[in-house]
Amino acid sequence: SEPCVVALREGESAGVAVGAGRHIGVSSPKTAALNSMKGHEGRFMVKRVGAMCRGGIHCGSIYCHHGIGIATQNNLDLLQLVAGVMGRLAGPWLIGGDWNCTPEQLTAACWLRLVKGKFFAPAANTCNGKVYDVFVVADCLAHAVVSAHTFGDTHWLPHSGVRLLLRRCSSTITSRPLH
Repeated sequence: SEPCVVALREGESAGVAVGAGRHIGVSSPKTAALNSMKGHEGRFMVKRVGAMCRGGIHCGSIYCHHGIGIATQNNLDLLQLVAGVMGRLAGPWLIGGDWNCTPEQLTAACWLRLVKGKFFAPAANTCNGKVYDVFVVADCLAHAVVSAHTFGDTHWLPHSGVRLLLRRCSSTITSRPLH
């Protein structure tokens, strides 16, 4: 996990994690691109989870800068760095998190085209009457998504937890080879 960082107003902010059950292998991807996250500490993490398909799946967690909009330079820089990391990974991936924008705003930022991904959002609001907590899934994995749902019983105010349901599809996922 990435630790919380102290926000400008001296409150803890950010902090992301990727986890799996003890019986499932989790490892760090071998890409130097992860070292380029300076200035965005605690905002993004990706791990390879040894489940679902041969070679596993890369699972990411993101927390975009809040209160400034997704189209501001700070968030666009973060998204560019994340795109650089995801583009260097071999195999399918997904990123879940608090994007601090609606799926429509994320789409308008043209980032989904850059990473070749699709968003999957729950029907119910996830934070303060809006849908900010969604998943972005690589195009090669999107066919496996069944649905996204909010958890109604979490105590993570003002957010609700969100779950992505995937169908087993190990034989139909294509990998991108490393060049």
